[in-house]
Amino acid sequence: MKLDILINKEEVDALSFIVFSGSALMSVVRKMCEKLKEEIPRHLFEIPIQAAVGGKVHRP
Repeated sequence: MKLDILINKEEVDALSFIVFSGSALMSVVRKMCEKLKEEIPRHLFEIPIQAAVGGKVHRP
């Protein structure tokens, strides 16, 4: 399955990759979003970070 990362509700092609569907899928999604949350600087506003797997959007 293709994992797409959405930052501020826009898909970022450079962060998309292929993952295996299974029990570890949500842990991969959660780790990726947590890492991005740490790296993207927040100034005075909130930036939503989401992951879409197979067209289904997850917000960990």
